[in-house]
Amino acid sequence: MTFAPSQVQAQGGIAISGSFYQQKLQIPQGSSVTESSIDVVVFNTGNESLRVNMTTRVPTGVNMSLSQNYFTIAPGGQQQVLVGIDVSKNVVPGEYEIGISAESYA
Repeated sequence: MTFAPSQVQAQGGIAISGSFYQQKLQIPQGSSVTESSIDVVVFNTGNESLRVNMTTRVPTGVNMSLSQNYFTIAPGGQQQVLVGIDVSKNVVPGEYEIGISAESYA
């Protein structure tokens, strides 16, 4: 199976970068990938602390795990989030788009 990560998204005074969206992953059925080289970095571009909620978008049978889903970033700070992907042996071979979003919340 080939996974083409979509460009990461951020909302609410935050920016997001990292190696995740540059990866084209080929993961066999029933396998997983977890590497320190697959990450997103969330930046607080504002003057106040932000609480951040990370969400993922994956097809049925695929699980994306993040090293952190909820965290707080100080003004001008950043947080690295590592990404792992598990593919069920029941997933039909093909090309899929997966995604990660970061949203600030009160």
